[in-house]
Amino acid sequence: MGGQVWGISAALHEATALDQRHARYYNDDPAEYLIPVNADIGEVTTIMVSEGDSEVNELGIKDLGELGNVGLNAAVANAVCHATGVRVRNLPIRLGHLLGAPALQTLWRQQAAAGVIPSGTLRLPRSGNGRMGLG
Repeated sequence: MGGQVWGISAALHEATALDQRHARYYNDDPAEYLIPVNADIGEVTTIMVSEGDSEVNELGIKDLGELGNVGLNAAVANAVCHATGVRVRNLPIRLGHLLGAPALQTLWRQQAAAGVIPSGTLRLPRSGNGRMGLG
């Protein structure tokens, strides 16, 4: 389960920021580094494969730990693409990548028409540049 949380974190939270001038990381303080907490992850289901593999090792253990994060970045990116219509190719996936998504624009227009969002509050981007203006 830890590997799954790590994979989700890599897809949505973790990023290193490099100072190009000094070639140093400027978000190297663990207190400021974004990592998920319980509220960020939600429910995770782990399925254990019960069969052993004695050819790999004497105990029949297939893997433990980091293998759980293999493929999670791609799975999260695919889920985001299916939900919003935007294929994000840079990690971590941030809201700014998605603000020009057609699915989100439609939702915002529907909510504005229903009075959930005051009309004119949001100026939606015409191009998929990922910027949102407040009016």
